[in-house]
Amino acid sequence: MIIAAAALSMALGSAALAQPRHDPHRGASNHSRYAPPKHWNQSRDHWDRHTIACQKRYRSYNPRTDRYTISRGRTAICRL
Repeated sequence: MIIAAAALSMALGSAALAQPRHDPHRGASNHSRYAPPKHWNQSRDHWDRHTIACQKRYRSYNPRTDRYTISRGRTAICRL
């Protein structure tokens, strides 16, 4: 019984350690890998700066749609 409990706790502990960690700098690359959406009418460099700023400000920002989640699935366009 004790051996089984120890084996189970080791398995659960190693599974918890194997989970990916949150990286706060994940979205801070120099260039967005997504093209600007159709409503974007400025330069690509401006799009890259805009995307980086929105990713830093809004955790739920989606560069494919240029939107972030505000509440209960409602989204808004990032205006930064």
